[in-house]
Amino acid sequence: MTSREAKAIIEQIFDKYRKFKVVRVATNENTPEMNFLHLVESIVDQLEPDEKRVVQERYMKQKRITDMHVYTFQFDPPISAVTYTKIRKAAFDKLLYTFKKLELY
Repeated sequence: MTSREAKAIIEQIFDKYRKFKVVRVATNENTPEMNFLHLVESIVDQLEPDEKRVVQERYMKQKRITDMHVYTFQFDPPISAVTYTKIRKAAFDKLLYTFKKLELY
């Protein structure tokens, strides 16, 4: 799988996650959407702290946040683009493995 394909899968899952977050606000019922939200959140919680931060800031909060915004403004002190890419790749590898095992894609 290429890095572009991996990123597309990750973005697809987190797009779904952000849409389902709206449902969470609207209902407290135990629905498939709520189960999906809890599952994704528990998977992300198992990542290393820097990996978790990258995923939460870039993919779980808002759609229009850029990678540059995350590595420049969300880390104190800011990290380089190269370091950010290494952290994101490590997180993607773990997420893709887990998502595949759980048949989320």
